[in-house]
Amino acid sequence: MPETRRASWQAEREDRMRILSTLKRLVARPPSPWPVLSVYVNTRPVGSAMTTYRPFLKKRMAEELKALKARSPEHESLAVDFARAQHYLDYDLRDVTRSVAVFASYAGEDLFDAVQLPVEFPDQQVVIGAMPVLFPLLRMADRYRRAAVAVADASATRLFVLALGAVEVRREARSPAARDEPGSGSVSGLATHSAHSLEELARDCGVSWIFVGGDPASAAALRDSLSSAAREILVEVPSWDPRRPEAELVDEVATRIDEFEREARIERAHALLEPGAGSSVVLG
Repeated sequence: MPETRRASWQAEREDRMRILSTLKRLVARPPSPWPVLSVYVNTRPVGSAMTTYRPFLKKRMAEELKALKARSPEHESLAVDFARAQHYLDYDLRDVTRSVAVFASYAGEDLFDAVQLPVEFPDQQVVIGAMPVLFPLLRMADRYRRAAVAVADASATRLFVLALGAVEVRREARSPAARDEPGSGSVSGLATHSAHSLEELARDCGVSWIFVGGDPASAAALRDSLSSAAREILVEVPSWDPRRPEAELVDEVATRIDEFEREARIERAHALLEPGAGSSVVLG
C-alpha cells in the first residue's frame, strides 16, 4: 500500500473514531429542560470572504431566538449557544474542514461539543430540542466506509473502490486469454478472473459493501462467481451501462448505500444508546 494512501486512510479512521466518540458522549446525556442546539453546516469557502453556512445560520438563529420569549432564561441560554457556535466557526476551523457539527446547551450543564469533517453534509440543519439530533452524524460515519464496485461487460470489468463520495482506486480486469488476444476470452473465464480481482481489492481495502453492475449477462456471471463471503456484503443493483461515467457511479452507489443501510443505521443508533436514554437523541 503506498504511504500516501496509508496516511490518508489513517486520517479517515481517526475522523470516524472521532465521530463515534462524539456520538457515545452525547447519547449518554438525559433529556434537558433547557434548549439543546444541534447545528450541521458546510463551511466550504465561496469566493474570498463568504462561506456557505453564514446566511443560512444567521437566518436560522434569528428564527429560533424569535420563537422564545425575549429575556427568558431559555432565550438567554440559546443566545449564548449561538454565539459560541458562531465563534467556533469563525476562529477554530482547520484548512481541510468542509463541514462542522456543533452541539450546545449553555444552561444545560454547559454542553459544547463539535466535530470537524473534510466532506460536506447532504443538508444543513439547525435544530432546537431537549436532546441532540445525531442521526446525520451517524450517517456521515458511513461515508468513511468503503465500497468495491465492478462494472462488467463482455470484454473487461472496470473495478473501483469508493469512499467519501469519490473514486479512490481504479483497476481493470480482463481474462488472461483476452489480454493476449482480444475477443478470445470466454464470459465465464472473465467472470472468474474479475470476481477474484474484485475480492482481492475488497480485502486489501477493507470494504463494507460490494456492488456489481454492467450488462446483464456479464454482471450475472460475475455475481455467480463470487465466494459466499463476498455475497454476504453484495448490494443488488439494476443493470448499469458499462460506459457509465464515474461521477454517476459515485452518486448511484451513495444513494444505494443510504437505502441499504437505513435500517442498519437505526439498529446501530439504538445500540449506541445507554440504558434509559430516549431513542430520539439519535433518530431525531
